Amino acid sequence: MTARVRWYFDTGLWVTPLLGNQPAAAIAACMDWQRRCATAEVTAVASTLTWDEVTFVAGRRRGLPFDFAAAARAGQLWRALPNLEVVAVDADLLQLGQTLLERHRLKPRDCMHAAAALVHAEGRLLTLDGDFPDRMEIAGFPPLQTRRLAS
Repeated sequence: MTARVRWYFDTGLWVTPLLGNQPAAAIAACMDWQRRCATAEVTAVASTLTWDEVTFVAGRRRGLPFDFAAAARAGQLWRALPNLEVVAVDADLLQLGQTLLERHRLKPRDCMHAAAALVHAEGRLLTLDGDFPDRMEIAGFPPLQTRRLAS
C-alpha cells in the first residue's frame, strides 16, 4: 500500500471555517483539505502550537469572557480528527525556527510552522498566509514548498 502524502496544515486551514473571516472560496478550500484528511487522501500534520491557536480562537468571544467550554470542545474535536498527526515542538525544531527567523525573515510563529513542515511533512505546507514564500531552500532539508489556498 502506498503511503499517503503528508502536508503540514497551517493553523488557518483549521480556524478559517470557524471564523468565517475569509471569502467563500478560501473557506471551501479549507474544508476540502479537511475532507481530504478525514477521508485518508492525505495525512495532515500540525504542531502542538496549532492546538493552542485552534482552542484560543474557539473560546474567544468579542466583548465577552473567554468560553472555556467552547475551547475545550474545539480542542477535543481537533485532536480526534482522523489522519491528523500532531508533532511536538522540541529543541531541534526550535533551533530550526530560530534559523528561519534569522535568515528568512519569517514571523516567529510562521518560523515554527515552516520548521515543522520541513521536518515532518517533507517541506509541504498548506496555508492561507501570504507571508510564506512559494519556495525556500534550507540546507539539509527538502525545499519548503508552499501551496497557498484561495483567499
